[in-house]
Amino acid sequence: MTSDLGVPAILAYLPAPDGEPARIRGCGTSLSRHYAIARAVSELVQVHLASSLGDLHAAFAAMAPDRHDWTTPYPALHACYLADFGTRLAGAVPVPYRDTDAPHRRRPSRPADRGPLQGRLHAVAA
Repeated sequence: MTSDLGVPAILAYLPAPDGEPARIRGCGTSLSRHYAIARAVSELVQVHLASSLGDLHAAFAAMAPDRHDWTTPYPALHACYLADFGTRLAGAVPVPYRDTDAPHRRRPSRPADRGPLQGRLHAVAA
């Protein structure tokens, strides 16, 4: 996740038990902050629902390769692996929500301004 591009990037997660990585998480990025949040939360809900399917989830888990945590010797990387933001939350500065709008694309008004696919779709829709 990066924020240096000026594009809202959102991470939504459910905290995991101590020492385990946060596997229930969702990510969303969009020029619209509102849409980025909606994408992250909807992905979080999808992952949470999929992980609660019981036997079906267990069947797929049996096919997954064994995992080994190589980050333990590196505390900063290990905190990232665990998605452990606990040490950072105390110093976090709350900021007010400010929506960002995605730029509107100019819609071609004349057939000559449309690409081949747009022209065909416009002709079918008309």
